[in-house]
Amino acid sequence: MKKKSLGKTGSSWTVIFTIGLALFNLGVFGLILLFGNQMSKIIRQNFEIQVFMNQDFDLGSVKEFQKKLASEPFVARNKNGLPSINYISKEEAGQRFMVETGEDFSQFLGENPLRDAFSIKVSERYLSPEKLKEIKTTLTAIPGVFEVVYVESLIDSIQENIQKITLIFSAIAFLLVFTAVWLIRNTIRLSIYSQRFLIRTMSLVGANNWFIQKPFVWNMLLQGFIGGLLSGICLLLGLHFVKDYYPPIQMVLVPEEIGFLIVILLISGGFLGGLTSWLSIRKYINKNLDQLHIY
Repeated sequence: MKKKSLGKTGSSWTVIFTIGLALFNLGVFGLILLFGNQMSKIIRQNFEIQVFMNQDFDLGSVKEFQKKLASEPFVARNKNGLPSINYISKEEAGQRFMVETGEDFSQFLGENPLRDAFSIKVSERYLSPEKLKEIKTTLTAIPGVFEVVYVESLIDSIQENIQKITLIFSAIAFLLVFTAVWLIRNTIRLSIYSQRFLIRTMSLVGANNWFIQKPFVWNMLLQGFIGGLLSGICLLLGLHFVKDYYPPIQMVLVPEEIGFLIVILLISGGFLGGLTSWLSIRKYINKNLDQLHIY
């Protein structure tokens, strides 16, 4: 007859699978949050203001005007630390218009009605309706500027959607966390229940509480860690298949954030396994024989 070690049960893989499944669901939800946050960040980082110049704008003043814009704090910087300002001449704008529409306006207008323009990416900390209006006022006051244009409804829409999504996702997160903890708790509790008589016997022969609890806590902590590792591996495999099926998703994948999420799953698995087993064992240590038959 095979001897059963203290702290180990026949349902170890059931515990690991249950913890892994619960944490995998939380991990998928975490990925959705990361993707949504990254998408919002990409949209905000690429928000632009169009500055259209007067028809008599001197092309020799382009560098001077760019230098003036570069000194403004609301202008975003690229990875090289340079201001994100793009000059588009009316000739270039005209060529783009003809390529996109297939029409040559010079044939019936006789001249190019478009204007020289500067496209400016705005720093994220200035992306609020109030600050954008201040920026528009500042740019409009510069000599030579005809009009300042940006999509006003975009920022309002982003902020409104973020508030709604945050509220909805907070409710879903609470439900998922509660479900995961409840599922893990019941699985571990059922696993320890099978050794309740052994636990009580050790208590009766004089073993102190920590001596009894330690093998269970360490074993469940290890199983929780393995469950977290299993969920992390499944997430990575899922992302690998999704990338093959839908390559554009790589635009919103940040390896550092995904790695941090997996570390959180590992720590959560071990913590929940150890804590739940400790709480469950305490229930049986000081119970009498009659009470041990109650789950």
